[in-house]
Amino acid sequence: MSETNTTKALLGGITVLLAVAAGTATYLGTFQVAAPSTELRKLDELVSAGVKEADAAREASRHAGELSEAKAEELRRAVHEVVASGHGAAAAPVAAAHAAEPAKPAEAAKAPEAPAASSTVADLSKLPPSAGGPHVRGIVAIGGARPAERVIVPLKSDANCGKLQTSEPLTRSWVGEGQGLANVFVYIKKGLEGKSFPAPGAKPVIDQKGCIYEPMITGLMTGQMVEIRNSDPVLHNVLFNKSATGNSTFNLAQGPGAKALEKSFANPEVLIKLVCSVHPWMAGYVGVVPHPFFAVTDAHGVFELPAGLPAGKYTLAANHVRGGEVTAEITVGADGAATAGVVIPVK
Repeated sequence: MSETNTTKALLGGITVLLAVAAGTATYLGTFQVAAPSTELRKLDELVSAGVKEADAAREASRHAGELSEAKAEELRRAVHEVVASGHGAAAAPVAAAHAAEPAKPAEAAKAPEAPAASSTVADLSKLPPSAGGPHVRGIVAIGGARPAERVIVPLKSDANCGKLQTSEPLTRSWVGEGQGLANVFVYIKKGLEGKSFPAPGAKPVIDQKGCIYEPMITGLMTGQMVEIRNSDPVLHNVLFNKSATGNSTFNLAQGPGAKALEKSFANPEVLIKLVCSVHPWMAGYVGVVPHPFFAVTDAHGVFELPAGLPAGKYTLAANHVRGGEVTAEITVGADGAATAGVVIPVK
């Protein structure tokens, strides 16, 4: 086959490849061909111009010999780049090889834009006034669009538990109002080393109500007792079967109207998970730290640590069951006050 015919065949190949790519995506080796229709029209015009130029070259080659090998090699590279790139950006090499005028620079392929996050910064202007004296206070915000909660189907369909619900039972993974993220355990993670604090006598309560642990998140000091109740007319068992820090595990049955269980944890652990073997969708969490400076965020993502944190620099941590743990450095003034805004990314 003559070089002129080879040229036409190569150019024709470009047209065929792009026509196929316009309607579908075809894998050639490790590359994907996919050309938008607008780009296809532009490339087709360039190819047509190239064919006309090749015809003129054919007439000239009758007197000047065969089409230059360099020209043919350039055309081969153009075809390869069209196949390898898989989009209209390959128009630039083709035009450079065939068009009388320089081609316009190809635009860089743009990555699809990520969905806008509902909140990327915790807006501390939404922080309400403190209820008491100076405290470490702040907001935990959700860092992304809030995912929809799902219906807990096994709970809804359970013969005993389903009838205890007065509304659709939903998961509580990303609940909150506005930018706020609820059910986040916030505590001082670093800065209190070497200091000791007595465990308080108050006993936080975890209740099993409607076959759900209430509250979902509870905070405790090491050695502090927690009271676990069963307000349901069904049998539950409170199961703590895996500890990351060596706390004693337990599995205790608790029937309707049974006496409250009292448990404590010797070692810091964030977060301990409580489940129920009878109703596997049930899950409650306990954050255990060796000091009293912790809190759980409310529906607006607001938290307030107890007063009395000494002046100094600290690492504040916010731990969310789904989003993980995020930390922030804070400086507490001589008056014991500081504010912090933390964002938990949606995962």
